[in-house]
Amino acid sequence: MVLVHRSIPPRVPSERPPLLVLLHGIGADEEDLLPLVPSLDPRFHVVSVRAPHLAEPMGYRWWAIDWSAAPPRADPAEIVASRELLARFLEEAAAAYGTDPARTQLFGFSQGAILSLALLLARPDPARGVVAHSGRLARLPGPEPSVEALSRARALLLHGTEDDVVPVELGRKAGEVLAPLLGTRLEHRELAGLGHGISPESLALAARWLTARLDEEAAGAPAAAAGADHDRALSAAFDDQAARFERAPVQSDPAALARLVAFAGLPPGARLLDAGCGPGLVAEAFLEAGYAVEGVDLSADMVARARARCARFGARASFSQGSLFGLAAGPFDAAVSRFVLHHVEDPLAFLRRQAALLRPGGVLVACDHSGDPDPAAAAWHQEIERARDRTHTRNLPPGELVDLLARAGLEALSLREEPFALDFDEWFDRGSPDRPKAAVRARLLEGRSRSFAPAPQPGGGIRIDSLRVLVRGVKPG
Repeated sequence: MVLVHRSIPPRVPSERPPLLVLLHGIGADEEDLLPLVPSLDPRFHVVSVRAPHLAEPMGYRWWAIDWSAAPPRADPAEIVASRELLARFLEEAAAAYGTDPARTQLFGFSQGAILSLALLLARPDPARGVVAHSGRLARLPGPEPSVEALSRARALLLHGTEDDVVPVELGRKAGEVLAPLLGTRLEHRELAGLGHGISPESLALAARWLTARLDEEAAGAPAAAAGADHDRALSAAFDDQAARFERAPVQSDPAALARLVAFAGLPPGARLLDAGCGPGLVAEAFLEAGYAVEGVDLSADMVARARARCARFGARASFSQGSLFGLAAGPFDAAVSRFVLHHVEDPLAFLRRQAALLRPGGVLVACDHSGDPDPAAAAWHQEIERARDRTHTRNLPPGELVDLLARAGLEALSLREEPFALDFDEWFDRGSPDRPKAAVRARLLEGRSRSFAPAPQPGGGIRIDSLRVLVRGVKPG
């Protein structure tokens, strides 16, 4: 075979196991990443590969680096040569060890991470998923990667904030480039205080992400694929409206945010998952109350705003762009979502995923614009919501939301309703409308529901008197 390597058969054998390829950094060899294997999913057949060139003063390298340059430089031709060598090796390894070529994953560190991403972008078929730890993107000749070519590719970027070899800014730049190509199939995590190395925390994140890929395959990907179009639409819509959303009175109301924090009733120092974190308004409220927050959102623009808003809280705040279902994190002391459920295609799955990421005794809180239990009133309300926002799914009545928490396995359930008001013009103008504003306005004035009641104002405006529902449950244990 074209590359020297170590082979570790799966600890849980199967007829055509998935292949996981470990790619070391400069100055190391095929033994370097083997200590990771006991922490990785036992279904993988693991091969740990040695780079093809000797490095000075020790180990091996995938390409030479000119350290005298500022910043250090590499010859793109050497990177391309190693990329093609790796692609050939993956084909040989699948044939030699009887693994499934459609389920090959790469785990690269430093130079190995750069090489993994280079292969994913140029030739996504040999490896469908990449964990790139402490890497960056290499500028290489060739056509630009396309969304279509990468439609089945996934990547997890991991980077230490104190990396003095590959600065974290280069990891962030990689995330910015990959986000529009991979959308929700990209997850980007930064490890506070970590230098140029793999920590127990980052290894655990990588292991959970890789296991999630295998579990998705075992469950059958059609359901995930069916939701991918909706996720992409959500990501695009909220990238577009992020600035308007962040300024919206209902979203930024400090009194309502304070009530949400109080309703959660969390113990001091709790670690919280903010599912659908948006621009960080909810996260900021919990951080100001002394909690630690990890946020995730489909929208790259929203995540960038959350990071900027919450930067002053340092390591207590972290945010990643991607899907809740691909999140490799936890367990958390609490999970919260606010004004998210009415954008979710399967709210029960969304709540169950949050519950799965909680420790026993953890708290789940959901807050959303309420729906009406009367079918006719609810249908009128949802018609208007969908006309104003193409990504809207459904506002759940309070009772149904409580039932979903119970079905998600939570107990000690509680519910509270609060009134709030929308200004029609402000609300409509920050949406992603499917119908003209005048048509939606006219339809709004034709009806009312318990949680969505138009009230014409002097001067021609319309106030919409609304209700939001807050529900809370506890994970048994």
